[in-house]
Amino acid sequence: MIPLYISCEEDFAIHLVPAAPQSSIRELAAAAAGLVVDKRCRQPPATTPRLRRIDAEEFLPEDLTAETAGLAATDWLHLQFVPETQA
Repeated sequence: MIPLYISCEEDFAIHLVPAAPQSSIRELAAAAAGLVVDKRCRQPPATTPRLRRIDAEEFLPEDLTAETAGLAATDWLHLQFVPETQA
């Protein structure tokens, strides 16, 4: 397992999320959204959860795995809800 820090737009908390190396970025985004949606924030209608590195502007490709994306222990990712037309 790879321990990742994940923060979410409109939420001040940082979550520690264990990720299996073979998990897709899409699966990780869904798991992270499951920690905050309807608990700490709302997911706007017609949006898709996406992940990016905290220091990057571009989103991680959803079809990569945690391992092939080069994620390492304690990397910090940011969860954003992107309009489906842009996802």
